[in-house]
Amino acid sequence: MRAALLPFLAACTLTACTGTPSFDDPSLSTRELELEEFFDGNFRAYGQFQDIFGTVRRQFTVTIKGDWRGRLDRTAHLDAGENR
Repeated sequence: MRAALLPFLAACTLTACTGTPSFDDPSLSTRELELEEFFDGNFRAYGQFQDIFGTVRRQFTVTIKGDWRGRLDRTAHLDAGENR
């Protein structure tokens, strides 16, 4: 059983490395990023801070309000109730 499992695992490992993206790959979209359109309106983002060992030290939520005049208002709410 073990002898049959080893070639299977080796094949799985090799096939997992074949799909790396390249700059020569065709584009999935022809749309350009327009920051004025992307940040137009209200939306929320979530994130976390981790230490070098991957332990989550703090989570946060960012509320963003954007408009067409190039002004970007944002409020960050940290897990400890702090606002920045």
